[in-house]
Amino acid sequence: MESKNFDYQKLKAVLDEQGVTIEQLAKMIKKEKRTVASWLKGTNTPHKSSLDRILKSLHISERRISKDGVVFFDITEENQQRAEELLYNVLLPFFAYYEANQLGHEVIKEQKAFNNSGGYDGKSVQFMKPDFIKPSLINEMTNIIESMER
Repeated sequence: MESKNFDYQKLKAVLDEQGVTIEQLAKMIKKEKRTVASWLKGTNTPHKSSLDRILKSLHISERRISKDGVVFFDITEENQQRAEELLYNVLLPFFAYYEANQLGHEVIKEQKAFNNSGGYDGKSVQFMKPDFIKPSLINEMTNIIESMER
């Protein structure tokens, strides 16, 4: 964690929440009490190594003591691979499916408008079979949705 992102008020709140005193924190991270007190007053900022020890000692994530709007992600290779699989195997096919169905809907809409305006030489135009059943997102993607829920 970078020192510039440290929020001393959030650290105070975490210490209160966990019932940890300044003295106890100082002992946990091997710093003097006055040094820790200056961090909690906002007059000084802990070094990166001290921040890392605070996170480990209090068993908290960086977000708990970071300024608002600062987002940190420590993504492992395994999690990155899982995210990519989700993107390529679920999300992108879903949007392609949606776009294809949307296009089919637009074609039917244009066909109806064309036929309502008199068609071609007074004859209706039919782009799809009248017994065409539009695929349902629920039916077509049930397996994918169920795997996402697991």
